[in-house]
Amino acid sequence: MKYILTVLSSVFLLATSSCVTSPDIIQEDAPLAAGPTQQPSAATSPDQGVNATAPSLPLYSDVYISVAEEVNVRSGPDTMFEVLGQLIPRLRYQVTGKNYDWLEIQFDNETAWVFSSLVTLDGDPSSIPELTFSPTIDSQPTPSFANQETAIACIRTFLGQPDLSLMFIELTIMINSPDADWQVSVFEDPVAIRYSVDLSTCTLVQIEPSGLQHASVSPVSLDVIRQIAQDIAARSPGFLSLEPTLQYEEGQKNEIHFFSWIDTRPGWRFNPPQLQVGILDDGSLRTYMNTLIWAP
Repeated sequence: MKYILTVLSSVFLLATSSCVTSPDIIQEDAPLAAGPTQQPSAATSPDQGVNATAPSLPLYSDVYISVAEEVNVRSGPDTMFEVLGQLIPRLRYQVTGKNYDWLEIQFDNETAWVFSSLVTLDGDPSSIPELTFSPTIDSQPTPSFANQETAIACIRTFLGQPDLSLMFIELTIMINSPDADWQVSVFEDPVAIRYSVDLSTCTLVQIEPSGLQHASVSPVSLDVIRQIAQDIAARSPGFLSLEPTLQYEEGQKNEIHFFSWIDTRPGWRFNPPQLQVGILDDGSLRTYMNTLIWAP
């Protein structure tokens, strides 16, 4: 009798153990875009016992992205690179690295790049490895725009500095543009102030100050500062025709006085078109942004 009970007990244990769900089955909340398949290693063979070494996994982050609408992906981290396709809404794509404002992702069984402000991240951004991008022959950017001298002349004319030394830095996306996708050329002067020029019109659209401390001269009155800002606005492309419809704001942060004229009409994905002028206490121009040229 004791022998029969032992046999029945063994049969019961075998039956229940076969019903346990395999730990290799993973359910995702959303479908994943195609990525590399991890091939099984000989080290995982059941015959090798508990001391078998697990296969090495790719050094990818646990971060995924998704999009609300189709977004271009490129062969490199810049708008100069070839468009490889579009990300599809409702799919998730694994992030494999980053380079400044661009994310490298798995896309159709290869790597591609997408601008980070156009996607939604799912995961810890700090876990994304920083990459140094080295273009291959196939991913070399198309030639840079040919109007560099025209763009430089535009900057010098606007500032009234015909001899200002400027060096071309890059072609990039201006994230402050209404749809965060407008391409600009960026130049830098000897004190690291950067100037962005719209490629289609060769219009100065942004001045970004360097981190260098500004040596303030004699301060001027707020009325004088307002008039300086108004004069700069008056010669900014797109301003005079839109001024009656723009919302005016002004404020101060530290030693910079900000004056803004904003197009409040709807229809933009990220930022309303606007003109913003930043003037220092001594009346000198510190910051500038004009995206009114992209308003209808």
